[in-house]
Amino acid sequence: MNLKRLAKIWIVLNAVLIISTFIKNSEYVAFFGLTYKRLGVYAFLILAFIGLGYTFIKIICQKTNAYIFNQMAWFFYETILVCACINWGNVITVYNISVGKGVEPAFLCSLNFNDEARENYFLANKINAPEQYSYRQGFIYQQKKESFLSKVLYYEFIKD
Repeated sequence: MNLKRLAKIWIVLNAVLIISTFIKNSEYVAFFGLTYKRLGVYAFLILAFIGLGYTFIKIICQKTNAYIFNQMAWFFYETILVCACINWGNVITVYNISVGKGVEPAFLCSLNFNDEARENYFLANKINAPEQYSYRQGFIYQQKKESFLSKVLYYEFIKD
């Protein structure tokens, strides 16, 4: 009985820790802009919170460890599927441009699949970044030359 109570307290304390980390990560996003790693932190924290929920269910309903493993494997798989369908580079670019954080030309050029939004921003603000621009154009040209099975089709539709 005491062990169950202590486990529930442990779950609540970890939930508080996850919530405080979520808030701190949101502060970083507000002050410095969005990045791939900050999005990854959000995904990890959400999965950890779900894991705590299933651990709580395991304790209450006396489920097996295999139950938790099975549920978390499915949530991880679904997270990978959902994340694969979203153009995160463009999401980061559009968000950072809209809030005015993390809009350095080198950073925007390092993001993937954001070429149209980045070019529109550079043209609108008359930003000239010849080094990053020439590197990015060379990268796009190289991607277009790849064989069909090796190429990223996104780059086929970018105008030169």
